Amino acid sequence: MPFGTRGGIRVTHFFPHDGDYDLRAFLAKESLSPLEGVRFFRLRLSKVKAGSHTVIVTFPDEFAEHEGPVLDVGGPGGRPLGGPLDVLGTAIRPTLEFRLDGRRLKLFEISGMTSGEAAFDGQPGPPTLGRIEIAGPYNPTGPGQTPSRAKIFTCHEDSCAETLLTPLVRRAFRRDITEKDLQPFLKTFAAARAKQNFETAIAAALRDLLISPDFLFRLELRPTLSNFELATRLSFFLWSSLPDDQLLNVAATGKLNQPATLEAEVRRLLAHPRSAALLDNFAAQWLGLPALATVAPDRELFPAYDTALRTAFETETRLFLGSLLRENRPVLDLFGANYTYLDERLANHYGIPNVTGPGFRRVALGNHPERGGLLAQGSILLLTSHSTRTSPVLRGKWILDNLLNSPPAAPPANVPPLDETPANGRKLTAREQVERHRANPSCASCHDRIDPLGFALENYDAIGRWRSSDEGGPINAKSKLASGTELDGPQGLKTMLLHRSDEFVHATLERLLTYALGRELDPRDQPTIRDIMRQTEAHGHRFHDLILATVKSVPFQSRQ
Repeated sequence: MPFGTRGGIRVTHFFPHDGDYDLRAFLAKESLSPLEGVRFFRLRLSKVKAGSHTVIVTFPDEFAEHEGPVLDVGGPGGRPLGGPLDVLGTAIRPTLEFRLDGRRLKLFEISGMTSGEAAFDGQPGPPTLGRIEIAGPYNPTGPGQTPSRAKIFTCHEDSCAETLLTPLVRRAFRRDITEKDLQPFLKTFAAARAKQNFETAIAAALRDLLISPDFLFRLELRPTLSNFELATRLSFFLWSSLPDDQLLNVAATGKLNQPATLEAEVRRLLAHPRSAALLDNFAAQWLGLPALATVAPDRELFPAYDTALRTAFETETRLFLGSLLRENRPVLDLFGANYTYLDERLANHYGIPNVTGPGFRRVALGNHPERGGLLAQGSILLLTSHSTRTSPVLRGKWILDNLLNSPPAAPPANVPPLDETPANGRKLTAREQVERHRANPSCASCHDRIDPLGFALENYDAIGRWRSSDEGGPINAKSKLASGTELDGPQGLKTMLLHRSDEFVHATLERLLTYALGRELDPRDQPTIRDIMRQTEAHGHRFHDLILATVKSVPFQSRQ
C-alpha cells in the first residue's frame, strides 16, 4: 500500500477487455450511521487496457497529526446539538483514495454521522473499508493487446499458423517436437479457419493442446530420465511450472544431466523470481501454514486479533523463510536466526520498539532473543493453539510432526477433553490442566514425548504475545524430556533442537525429497538422505546445497 495511508484493499485484477469499468468501494458496517444500511463511493474507470492492473482503495493519512473529536462545538455540519460530535467536527476530515497502477484517480471526502446520530450511537471511530467491487467491461472495444496475446500473435496470416503453434506445442510438451506432434493442431486450425477468423482458429488449436495427454501428464518412459524429463522434473520442483525456453534449450543439447551444467541451471532457477513457488508450496506443506486460514481465536478473549494480524504473521514467516533460501543460509538458522521481518503493527504486538511504518523490514533481535527463529513467530504459535487458550499438546505434536518427522501415535478414540474445573478455588493454568490429564497412566505414555516440548513455549499466548502469567497463575516453562534432558523455556527448546541437529536435518531432507519426487519415501530412499547429509555437512547444510544434492541424487534422476 502507498506510504502515508492506512487500511484499505489492494488487489491485482485481470481486466478481460479494453473498455470502461466501474470501481465501487463500500464502507464497513461499523463506519455507518444508525440510519444507513450501505454507503459506497463509485468511480468510472475509462478506457482501461486489457490485462492485469493493480487496484488500490485506501485512506490517506497525509502525514498529519490526528485531532480527536471536540465536544459541543459547531462545525460545518451545523449548530451543536450537545454530546459528541461526528467526524465533520474534527480538524481533519477522512478521505478515501482510488488508485490504478499506483496513479491516484480520485480522492473522496467522507462525510460522517451527524452530531445527533453520533450522540445516539456513540462516538464513531475512523472509517474502515468493507469491500470493493469491480464491474464491467462497459463499451468494450475488443480483447485488447495483453502480454499473452502479444506473445502468441506475432503475425495474423494463415501462412504463419505453424510458426505460432510450434513454440507453444514445444513448451506444452516440454520437449523438442516433430512434424507428427504438430499435425493434429494444424488440422484443428485448418478446420476452424474454414468457418471462423484467424484468432478463433488459433484458439481452437490451443484448446486441443491444453487437453492433450502430453500436456496433462508428465510421462517418464525410461528407467533413467532423459534430459527433457529431467528438465521437467527440475522445473516443477523449483518453480511448480513448465520449463522455460532456456531450460528446454539446454536439455536439447543433451548436457543437462552433466553435473556442472545441472548445477548452473539449478542456481539460475533458484535466482529467478519464479522460485518463490518453492517457498510458497513446499514451505506451506512442510509447516502446515494453509491451516492458518481456518484458525479463529475468540474475539472477546483476544480483541487484538484480526485478519490483518494473521496476514502479518504469514508475511513475517514467508519473508523469513525466503531470506534463508535466498541467502543460502544453514538450515539450522530456522531456529537460531537472530532476526525477523516486522512492520509497526507486528512489532508493537511483539513488544519490539523502534519499528515505524507499514512496510515490512528486516529487524535484528539482539535485545529480544525470545523472538528469534521460527518457533517464536505468531504464525506457528497461532496455528498450534486453541481458540481460547494455548495448547502444549498441539505445540509439542507440531514439533514432532513437522520438525523431527517423528509423529506420536494417534490418540485412542475415547480420550476425554482437558478438565478445566478449578482446583482449591483457583483456575488452573493450561500446563496444570495438561498435567492433571496426563496423570492417567494410559495417557502418560504419549504425553511424555509431546508435552515437554509444548511446555517450553508456554510464555507465548495463543496469538504469539510474550507473557509471564495466564489466568490461572504464573507461567512455568521448564520441563524435562523422557530422556532426562531439561528444557528451560523457548531458549532451552532451541538449544535442544540445535544439539539434535542431525535429527532435524534428516527430517527436513525427508520432507524436501518427498516434495521433489512427488511420492512417499520408503526404506530404499534412506541411503540417499544419509548421503546428502554427508555431502552438505561441511557448510552447515545450507539450503541451496540441500536442493542441489537432491537434484543430483539417483532417485531424482530416475523413474520410480
